[in-house]
Amino acid sequence: MAKFPDESVKTGVWRVLRAEDFDSWLQAQSRVPSSIRYIVDHHTWSPAKPASTPNGFLSQVLDIFRGYYEKPKSRGGKGWKRDHGPQLWLADIDGQPWVVIAANLWVHGPHAAYFNGCSVGIETVWNGDKTAWNEVILRGLYFIHKAFECRLGIPLRRGVTGPTNTNVPSANGKGWLFHRDAKNSNKSCPGTKNTHALLENAFKRYEEARNMPNTPSRSGYFHGDHNGQMNWADYMTRWQADTVLTRVKEDIDKVVRGQSVIVERLEALEEAVERLGKA
Repeated sequence: MAKFPDESVKTGVWRVLRAEDFDSWLQAQSRVPSSIRYIVDHHTWSPAKPASTPNGFLSQVLDIFRGYYEKPKSRGGKGWKRDHGPQLWLADIDGQPWVVIAANLWVHGPHAAYFNGCSVGIETVWNGDKTAWNEVILRGLYFIHKAFECRLGIPLRRGVTGPTNTNVPSANGKGWLFHRDAKNSNKSCPGTKNTHALLENAFKRYEEARNMPNTPSRSGYFHGDHNGQMNWADYMTRWQADTVLTRVKEDIDKVVRGQSVIVERLEALEEAVERLGKA
């Protein structure tokens, strides 16, 4: 398990890490306000793709903050305070979900009107008006949302029920929402191709996988889903992954040893044939 320092004193954290390690980072922080009751999911629209490396992704987000969010309005920017904006950024880099922690969690956005003071914003580097989130992004969102459920009790369900562009925080509300759900957002964010059902079903699948017993099947591998099918894109515990890898290596060793025996026998057969030819 990765270990991280307490970075609560920083306004801008500027750290890049694997999405699966976000929970470890979150648990190391001493200042995670209990006022955070919602998670708002966004898409960047543009850029639609991240940089090709984690460090490049970190620089990409930093450039967005410095060159757009913090740029004066008179020069085409937003005019926001330094290190103020969506706190978390998520991207698919070479088939793995990576997270940039930009603004600290106690920073009040800005990222969604009416919700800035009681939420965390996640910007997925994606154009959801063209394509729905892929499995890598959905898995990354699950890692982040699950970490907040464990730390703050924010459930893996929608926290609002009203139509698009109408919702405001309720007194006892908790959960996630899309940016377009917020009152007067006037946006499609996180994109028309991304539906509530898409995220709900993904979270359900990952929860089912997480809660499955770690008991191996008779074949020595894991049962997978209720039909016995293993979807390798689904969430696995590290113990499961290590066990599967160990058993695959053992099977490969058996094949290699079998090949060695076959080679030895072929060589012996060749020698016998050669002796018969000389007789």
